[in-house]
Amino acid sequence: MPETAPTVPIAPYGVSKLAAERYVLVYSLLYGIKAASLRFFSVFGPRQKKQLVYDFFQKLHHNPDQLEIIGDGTQIRDLVYVTDVVQALLLVNDHAPLVGEVYNVGTGQGHSTLEVGEAVARAAGLEPTIHFTGEIRPGDCDKWIADISRLELLGFSPHVGLQEGVERIYHWYHDLVEGMPA
Repeated sequence: MPETAPTVPIAPYGVSKLAAERYVLVYSLLYGIKAASLRFFSVFGPRQKKQLVYDFFQKLHHNPDQLEIIGDGTQIRDLVYVTDVVQALLLVNDHAPLVGEVYNVGTGQGHSTLEVGEAVARAAGLEPTIHFTGEIRPGDCDKWIADISRLELLGFSPHVGLQEGVERIYHWYHDLVEGMPA
């Protein structure tokens, strides 16, 4: 999904994000404020107490034998580790024209929710039975993968892959919650 793709939000959250982007553009153009908008795809990392990876760790903490995945496991997300997000922010600040433009922040790689669940189970040393709800929440898209070519032109290259990022989170989570296998 490039930054130039049509912006047609399907949920109120997306509408609010698009409105903020438009404000940034207008203020930049009208008042000369140096600014850009960054579209973060699925950010993950330690201390994030919500979203996909954390939710899977929570579920496995409560029941290490079973993992429930919303949908059918084929939903695709571009998960970008928090340190790569920081790298993107710094690159845009230091090298972008800052005239209201938009940058996707992701890895350019998609992972199914099943792959993410399996990565979490591996990091925790577990082999749960995986169940799928079969239903997707309203407003959730089936596939989100960022086209990061605009950001790459500024020198961006993601460094932390899915499994490494999940393992880093596991170490944080293990220290946070007693009872997860070491």
